[in-house]
Amino acid sequence: MNYYQLKDGDILIMTPQGGSNFLTRGQTFLKKFQPDTVNKTQTAAHAAIVFKEHTANSIEYYAVDSSGQGIKINYIQYQMLAPASPYGTASVYRLKGYNGFAKEAQMVACRWAKPEDTKGIPYSIKKSLSPVFHTSSYGLQAQRRAQFYAKHKNTPLGPPSQAKYSVVPPGLRGKKGMFCSMFVIACYQAAIGVRLSSSLMALDSKNTSPMKLESYLVKSVKWQYIGHLNQRST
Repeated sequence: MNYYQLKDGDILIMTPQGGSNFLTRGQTFLKKFQPDTVNKTQTAAHAAIVFKEHTANSIEYYAVDSSGQGIKINYIQYQMLAPASPYGTASVYRLKGYNGFAKEAQMVACRWAKPEDTKGIPYSIKKSLSPVFHTSSYGLQAQRRAQFYAKHKNTPLGPPSQAKYSVVPPGLRGKKGMFCSMFVIACYQAAIGVRLSSSLMALDSKNTSPMKLESYLVKSVKWQYIGHLNQRST
């Protein structure tokens, strides 16, 4: 598919290529230990939310994602799928018939994203390992997290940290740490609320890897696969 076919709120699930970093390689290796990952041949290693910006002469395509530098906004074709990127292709998934929610999720993502040189949502390596050891089902704790996200959907730079300050170093205090798929799910749950999340995004954000997220999107009748974007050629 082409970039102009993307819509606000689309979810990108990215697969690594040979130059991927140790985190993407590790996530791919550990997939066999994730009990609720449906397809053990999956190689999904990253997730992001799309938004489009209309300028005077063109439309620019961006993705909001959580990587090692925290939540950032990147050009899809010039950064996320550029030749030097660790990602080779991106599968595109879209919520069926709920364009308003998709747009709201995109707005939440942009609201939570950090401008340059501004402290916002940090990337949490520790949390990124949680999906290996826990189920992604939408249980009580998952619902409480969704409720927390919805409460803070209008909070600039994201929800506050819930960690006790006594155990958090001063330099890391402030915003709730997340990883890529956790961020994508949190944005949607913030946009649609706890009740509708049970049918549109019924996942435990903290315990859902990109592979688990893609498995959910593939199985859900509320989501549709649109196509895939290839890496931009030099």
